[in-house]
Amino acid sequence: MYIDGGCFEEQGGCAFVDALFTFSSPTQMVFNAHVNGAQHLIWTVTRAKSRTLPAPFPADVTALPGDAGWPAMPQLSATVTWSTPLTAATPVWIILSDTPCGSLGSTSFTCTPSRSISATAPVGATQVTVLFDQIHASSYDAVALLDIAGTFATTLSPGPGDGVSDPSVSVVVPATGQGLATLPIVFYLP
Repeated sequence: MYIDGGCFEEQGGCAFVDALFTFSSPTQMVFNAHVNGAQHLIWTVTRAKSRTLPAPFPADVTALPGDAGWPAMPQLSATVTWSTPLTAATPVWIILSDTPCGSLGSTSFTCTPSRSISATAPVGATQVTVLFDQIHASSYDAVALLDIAGTFATTLSPGPGDGVSDPSVSVVVPATGQGLATLPIVFYLP
């Protein structure tokens, strides 16, 4: 099944951006985008996990007024802390999942992330705070990674010397407003 993602008329139409979504099976999709007629991105994804939807879905089909914005969603402000000041700018990652990501001392994460975010902590820092904006209210398992090896973005696994928080800490995003979480780094990988 093919779905034409359409063109963006205010940006010059299909001559500027054209997107095509191809669903080759119930669990796989290919997103193919062209910009200015040239190939921009081909992204093949496979569903990692099914989620239960409310029945009927969508639960509320009431139309919003013509130019009304999306309803506000909550936020999560998460602070990662560690004891030794950094000697170089270092990426810090926070991963949220609806299942635990592993056990204390694990060298790999075993969860399917629901959301992740990173920030770069400056030289001398002993903490960094990141904001998950527009996030669904729920209870999540959270794990933080102090990416000293600088390889997590490509390997999706902590490397030697990286600091990791307890990978089974539960954080709560409230229905409205902002949830707060602190994730201390509790061990470093050999």
